Amino acid sequence: MKKPLELDEVTARRLYPTVTPEFKELLEHNFGKEFFKQKITDRIKNYQDVLDVSGTCESDDEAKIKGFDEAENKVLKAVIRKMRITKVYREGWFPKRGERRYYPYFDVSSGFVFNCTTYVVTFADSTSASHLCLPSDETTRDYASKFIDVERDLIDLP
Repeated sequence: MKKPLELDEVTARRLYPTVTPEFKELLEHNFGKEFFKQKITDRIKNYQDVLDVSGTCESDDEAKIKGFDEAENKVLKAVIRKMRITKVYREGWFPKRGERRYYPYFDVSSGFVFNCTTYVVTFADSTSASHLCLPSDETTRDYASKFIDVERDLIDLP
């Protein structure tokens, strides 16, 4: 007896890199090859897209910060959001020794605006945390333009 298999786009995209060639072919047949070639910068427009891609929801974030005061909640929520966004933008990439790691820099001297991206190679210091870096200048600029509010929350701490 055959039963139909239903997959939403988020689940199909998440499964695609790990499935057998036969199942990949089936996914490509149903969703199209181009669907799986879309760049992350084109797929992410807002934080809800990040949550959809990561398979989580806003209440997951809220559950992690219960029991703290208001100021601590603001900091923790901003850190959780930044880590979740960064993880989605990295799409499984993790920097190896000697590989460039990109970070957005913001100018806070005359307001709060995105200034530039920078990268760090071969050494680690407090500004080059591997879990907060991005794989390219393009993804860093896209992140900075779409999620400046997250960075502002991290800098404008109570």
